[in-house]
Amino acid sequence: MFTKKFPFVVWILFLTAAQLACNLGVSPATPDTSATLNSLYTASALTLEALATTTESPTPGLPPPTPTFG
Repeated sequence: MFTKKFPFVVWILFLTAAQLACNLGVSPATPDTSATLNSLYTASALTLEALATTTESPTPGLPPPTPTFG
């Protein structure tokens, strides 16, 4: 019974060691804060520019509203 399980256990240990060896020199990725802030500033500047260039035009065909007093 021991001889049948031994190659299987060795194979599992080998695969586990190989998987762990693949991740030895890898450090976790850290986000680039300047790139993140630059994209945020660009998006806000484009939003402000779009808001500044839009003008409301009255609905065509309707007269402008007249003020009523009283």
